[in-house]
Amino acid sequence: MRTIFNKVLCALTLCLAAVFSLSLTSCGDDALSKEIKKLNEKLPMNLGNGMSWASVSLEDDVMSFNFTVDETMLPGAIEGLNDNKAEMSLAMIQQLRTSLSSSEGGKEVRKEIKEKGIKVKVVFEGTESGQQCVVNIPSGAL
Repeated sequence: MRTIFNKVLCALTLCLAAVFSLSLTSCGDDALSKEIKKLNEKLPMNLGNGMSWASVSLEDDVMSFNFTVDETMLPGAIEGLNDNKAEMSLAMIQQLRTSLSSSEGGKEVRKEIKEKGIKVKVVFEGTESGQQCVVNIPSGAL
């Protein structure tokens, strides 16, 4: 389960950083929404190891990242993610803080996230069972 957890964390961090960096060129929520729409045209994206990035959305002040987990390749993955949700949330927050603090652009994105109060919701859904693991990250945590 540790391997799945690490792969989820790496994939998610890259996805979050990519989407948040879009806001650097945006002139407001409408521009960010347009960039998210462009990104969704490229999804779903196979991340390997039974995981796919299905979609991203920005509704109100919540940016949602939706992933599917192929339970035929990763049996019990959703249960394992749910069992480790608190640890995963803390690891995601720490990784995002590090990623967003490593450059001036990242610092601007982090500032924008806080100023706009954007929260992050990450949903992992099993392809066979439909079970979900939902991780909510408040904007203040970043």
